[in-house]
Amino acid sequence: MPNREFVVLCTVSFLLRLGLNIPLAFFPYFVRHLGVSRTSDVILWSGALMTASYLTASLMSPYWGKWIDRFGSRLLITTTSLGMGIIVLMMSVCTSPFMLLLLRLMVGILMGGHIVIVTLVARNSPPEQVARSMSRLEAIGLLGAITGPIFGGLLERSVSYGTFFLMTSIPFFIVAIISHTWIVEFACVKKDDAPASPTLKGREMRTIFQSEMFWVCVSTMAIAQFAVLSVEPNLPHLLRYLHIHTRSPELVGFLFALPSAGTFLFLYLIGPFLNRWKLVKVLQTAIFGMVLAYVSQMFVSNLTELLLIRLVLGLCIATTLPVVNSLLKLSFPPELHGHVFGYNQRAYFLGMVSGGLLGSWLITLAGINRMLEMTAGFIAICSFYLLMAFRRMAVPLREEAKAPMK
Repeated sequence: MPNREFVVLCTVSFLLRLGLNIPLAFFPYFVRHLGVSRTSDVILWSGALMTASYLTASLMSPYWGKWIDRFGSRLLITTTSLGMGIIVLMMSVCTSPFMLLLLRLMVGILMGGHIVIVTLVARNSPPEQVARSMSRLEAIGLLGAITGPIFGGLLERSVSYGTFFLMTSIPFFIVAIISHTWIVEFACVKKDDAPASPTLKGREMRTIFQSEMFWVCVSTMAIAQFAVLSVEPNLPHLLRYLHIHTRSPELVGFLFALPSAGTFLFLYLIGPFLNRWKLVKVLQTAIFGMVLAYVSQMFVSNLTELLLIRLVLGLCIATTLPVVNSLLKLSFPPELHGHVFGYNQRAYFLGMVSGGLLGSWLITLAGINRMLEMTAGFIAICSFYLLMAFRRMAVPLREEAKAPMK
């Protein structure tokens, strides 16, 4: 892929992640502003608001790969970012958490820009450079995920709620301008060029769903996001459980950003060398480290330990993102990449939704300590299955895996 186009896509990814992550540390405080006073209700509403957009995004994810070929990447990124900016502006006039929840669901419908960007980079990167390109793209996007919560925590204390949502919408409008002006359409599989056989869709689906590599990769992505989101909506309550009495939105935003910071450090320092290593071995190590980091959260006794564990969790999750994308890229022919990345993104969002909702519900039911114990056991069991699956599976990274279907 030409450097100019890659820089443009990285910039768009940064701004999209920035706009989507600014409100995350803000919801527990805004819910109280909307009239929710009971602590248990605040916990449930925070979890629902944080994961609502990921729920609708998971339902829409498989369609984006098809729409890239039909409508073009420039049109998709421009219209979706413009729509998200308008919806975020509408959040400033919300008078109840139900209205805010509806708008968050609408945001999720339009969260297809990242899938479009990943598909463009995967299609137009040489096989020997795909892991490096993916890691660089994810690293730049994670800068937005790091900056967003910290910036949101600072804004919550210094501006009104109307101004907060106005400033949150600005990155989306900038993305619309950049994508309309500078994104270049690359060659793709045109709908008119596809075979007219009515069994083509069924053959594509069988190729994807009969692949064990596909199921293990998407399961890894879902478990990684479940591990992060089961705690994040309730960070203020976790701080109180650790007897850290603070109402600082800046600290909550910083805790939100730490896993992304760990991921960025890994991708920036180690990402360029991923092509030289065995991808499956790297992913196995990451899954094992992720389990250890999550279980360690059960035994923290102070803020410093929590900061270090969340940083390590981000370092482990860092490897799952580019490695899973690389394995999927190398395991399927080019005409299936859009579909495969769409389903992978659905697993990513479903992990976020299930983690946020289940974590919030378990806290209100049994307390935060029991929530950590139960979710840690679930993550450990799922991760053990993934490790065993990778061990017994013949990894399809042969050259014929990259050939088009006949």
